[in-house]
Amino acid sequence: MEIIDIENWDRKEQYEVFRNLGIPFYSVTVELDVSLLYAYCKEQGLSFYHSMVYVSTAALNSVKEFLDKLRDGYIVRYDKLTPSFTYMRKNDLFGICNVEWQQGESLISFCDRCKLTEAAAKEGAAAPSEAEEERDDMAYISCTPWFSFTHVTQEMSLNPLESIPRVLWGKFFDRDGKKIMPISIQVNHMLIDGIHIAKWLSAMEKMIGDLS
Repeated sequence: MEIIDIENWDRKEQYEVFRNLGIPFYSVTVELDVSLLYAYCKEQGLSFYHSMVYVSTAALNSVKEFLDKLRDGYIVRYDKLTPSFTYMRKNDLFGICNVEWQQGESLISFCDRCKLTEAAAKEGAAAPSEAEEERDDMAYISCTPWFSFTHVTQEMSLNPLESIPRVLWGKFFDRDGKKIMPISIQVNHMLIDGIHIAKWLSAMEKMIGDLS
């Protein structure tokens, strides 16, 4: 973990623009071609959902700005973000799983760990502890596989120092022989600009493209 002095930070000017806003958050929704990822998951017998958790988290970890977190008067830069994602329980209720991110781990290995963690949670294993819930080296991830969308906002505290990225995708649909899926990310503008979201999207597209 690295401490960044805001006074000497290269984004100080952008940070100053947004730091006095009551709501410095914004969200972006785009369409992602997941055709190759869907085909790969079918071929390998993998969960598409867990695979998307992997791809979106790996892409976040590839853009250093997503590793930055706001503290009182300074910035903390973590070595990695760990995904905290929802899963469905009985009676249409959801739970939350944390699967510690391991740099360099393969998609298949990660999906295996997600499957085991989720199965244990469904059998009554302990939910994330209070200490885990207070971590900010996380990415919050979920999906709405029942419907697509063109825009979405997510629940969160209005604490201006809240800096955990929130990723959500919807039901994919067929268009011109491709599987297209809406995906949204909600971030704090004190830390993340549009170009960083573009880099995240490009990283996901490259990872998916490399599956061919």
